[in-house]
Amino acid sequence: MIDSHCHLDLEAFDNDLKTVLQRAIAYGVERFHIPGTTRDGWHKQRSIATQFAQVDYSFGLHPYFLTNRSLSYLTELQQLLEQDNNALALGEIGLDAHCDGDWHEQLVVFEQQLHIAKELSLPVIIHHRKTHHDILQVLKKVNFQYWPCKCAKS
Repeated sequence: MIDSHCHLDLEAFDNDLKTVLQRAIAYGVERFHIPGTTRDGWHKQRSIATQFAQVDYSFGLHPYFLTNRSLSYLTELQQLLEQDNNALALGEIGLDAHCDGDWHEQLVVFEQQLHIAKELSLPVIIHHRKTHHDILQVLKKVNFQYWPCKCAKS
C-alpha cells in the first residue's frame, strides 16, 4: 500500500515523524509521497526522504500558500526539478476557489507550473476546490498531457 499524498513535512509531525511512519508501516503502508506546497518546504521534504527510504516527494507551489513572491519562485522551482532526479512529479499545484488570495495570481502560477512540468516531462499533482471547469480550461490551454513522462514504465 502507498500513501500517495501525505504532508509529512508539516510542523505537526516534527516531534513524532518516526513514530508516525513506523505505525503506518506496521499497518501495511510501504511507501509515502509528500507533495510540495511551499518553497520553504522543499528542502525539508528532501531531508525527510534522505532520513526515511520509504518516502518520496514532489515540488510545487500550492494555491493555498501563494504569496506575493510566488511568481519569482518559479525559476527556482524549475531549476530544482531539473537538478533533482528524485522528485517524482510537480505538485501539489492547482486552483482553489476558497482561498483568500488573488485569483489571477493562482491562474498564472498554476499555468506556469504546468508549462514547467510539460517541459520537463513530469506528471502533476493537482489540488482543486470548486474549480473543475477552471482546471480543465488551463490544462487545455497549456495542452498538458501526462504521457509520455520520464517516470513512465515501459
